[in-house]
Amino acid sequence: MGVPLWRPFTEPASVRPMSRSLALAAALLLTACELVGGLFGGPRKVVLSTDLEPALLAPVLASVASPSLLVEVRQEASPSPGADLVWTAEPPAALERISAGATQPFKGPTPSVSRDPNGAWVGGAGRAIVLLVSDRRGDRRPTSIEDISNPRFRGRVAIPPLDGPLMSALRAALTQTWGATRTNSLFADIQRNELAVTPDEETAARFAAAGRVVFAVVGSDVAQRYASGNRSVQVIEPDQDYDGLFFVPSLFTIPSDSKDPKAAEALAARLSVLPLAGRVVPRADLRLLAANTLTSWPPTPHVVASRAPASLPEAVPPVSTPPTEGP
Repeated sequence: MGVPLWRPFTEPASVRPMSRSLALAAALLLTACELVGGLFGGPRKVVLSTDLEPALLAPVLASVASPSLLVEVRQEASPSPGADLVWTAEPPAALERISAGATQPFKGPTPSVSRDPNGAWVGGAGRAIVLLVSDRRGDRRPTSIEDISNPRFRGRVAIPPLDGPLMSALRAALTQTWGATRTNSLFADIQRNELAVTPDEETAARFAAAGRVVFAVVGSDVAQRYASGNRSVQVIEPDQDYDGLFFVPSLFTIPSDSKDPKAAEALAARLSVLPLAGRVVPRADLRLLAANTLTSWPPTPHVVASRAPASLPEAVPPVSTPPTEGP
């Protein structure tokens, strides 16, 4: 038939090598598309540039395999020339490109419930702030982020540093949603609730998994690692009855020089609703806190209340060994 089974792609110097699993998925997809394309006139080609980990990408690439769409994957920290669609794990780089005028808007509808109102980006599966809850303690289950200041859980909650990325992002999002007064009140109450302020999310998760605290506030990816195969902990998506889950989507953007923006939009529409390990998919039955009001990341200084005590992170004494006594 004269159709090649494999067409090698010469990566630019800036592109990191793909893992074997990603390369295999891309090869199978390329082979299927080219075989069918040879019969029916050729598929549309989309060059996808992404900084997502190869292990996360392989399953979703396999699931979007289509005779009508050829996907060339470039695993790279920043998009190289010729990319039609860019998928970034975290918002900052994508938002910088949008601000620089290096992208074009999405024009068609998308199934993702996370989308910039002006079409600058479409959101896909991303990290969320969740509660990793221990089943060893037998306490009442927390249901809200506000439970970090609930006296019922005094001395029984682990969090990463207040001035670290996760808690800083949470504070900024709550300030946008609640306003400065209520957010400042919550974080002031933390000082009185004797939380275990751990060095990082991993340590906070270990405290919950070991039953040293009732729950830990961590990212969904960390929580999933500790909950997988571990019946002593469970993951709770907080605040589903009120303000919603704090969620930071991965972002799809279309470069201004995309050769086929319509095909890029079609691919983004399919990928944006697929699950990624340790991430939360934006879906209609979740309340997504700050998902569609994302304008800058990390949050700009004016978003975080200027009236917040500058010494707050240092004012919360770290607890090296959380109490282990019962309720």
